[in-house]
Parts: sequence; structure tokens; C-alpha cells
Amino acid sequence: MSVLNLLYFIFRKSLNLGLSKFPLLRLDREVDSRKDADEEAQSLRKDVDSATLTRVELEAKVETLCEELDLLRRATDEVRSLKCLKLKALAIHNR
Repeated sequence: MSVLNLLYFIFRKSLNLGLSKFPLLRLDREVDSRKDADEEAQSLRKDVDSATLTRVELEAKVETLCEELDLLRRATDEVRSLKCLKLKALAIHNR
């Protein structure tokens, strides 16, 4: 049992004994505020988890695209090299 729940229980018992209602009313407001804050925090955690998952997925896509771009650049360089060799071979052959 949390401290807040324990205090709430004690004040509820004091109300039943005919003691002052004011601390209980203030505690009720605090409990409600705490519940609202906990619900908001839980909602925000879900949003953060979703955003984190999306970020990780996008980072993986960027990495894949960078690797593909690198591969295409290397292939283009290879094609250029082969064309250059072909032209040199043709130039030597035509002499």
C-alpha cells in the first residue's frame, strides 16, 4: 500500500469517526490530481514508445538506402572503368 493510499485510508477512517472533513476533501483533490497525472503520464509513455519505434524503423530504412546508394555508386564506378578499358582497347586495336 502506497503512502498516499495509507493517508487516504486514515482520513476516511477519521471521517467515519466524525472528525474534520476538510483534510479528507483536500486529500480527495490530491488523489484525483495524482490519478489524472498518472493517466497523462501513461498516455505520454505510449506516445513516446510509438515515436521511438517509428524512429528506429526510419533509421533502419535510411541505413538500407545508404547501403544501396553506396552499392550503386560502386557499380557506376565499375561500369565507367570498364568503358574506359574498352575505349583504350579499341584505340590500341585500331592503330
